[in-house]
Amino acid sequence: MASAVVLCIDDQLPALELRKTELESFGFSVAIAHSALEGIKLLDELPVVAVVLEYKSEGIDAQAVAFHMRHKRPKLPIVVVSAFLDADRHALEWADVFVQKSTSLRELADIIRRLLTCCRGRKRAAA
Repeated sequence: MASAVVLCIDDQLPALELRKTELESFGFSVAIAHSALEGIKLLDELPVVAVVLEYKSEGIDAQAVAFHMRHKRPKLPIVVVSAFLDADRHALEWADVFVQKSTSLRELADIIRRLLTCCRGRKRAAA
């Protein structure tokens, strides 16, 4: 069975590569997508357990991506990342967590771990 994957979606390749490298150093298996379409395709192909999604990227409507992914996997944890200070109010309507782009990758890794633990607990409780 393939390892659980954190999917990161962003149009900025340097930020995406850094996020991938750092999250992997914290023990995650990470897939990256440069576009919404690529991210949605990877969601269908990989055992994605969480998504880290850039709030504003060229060609990416983060809210539409989140809605699509939640339609396919209702309990999928979604973390929104943004440099825009006021994005949190809007993003928290459709995502689990909002973090500033300046948030350390160690803190992002901790947030993902907490979300995964929470989701595993909900699945067990529902069973």
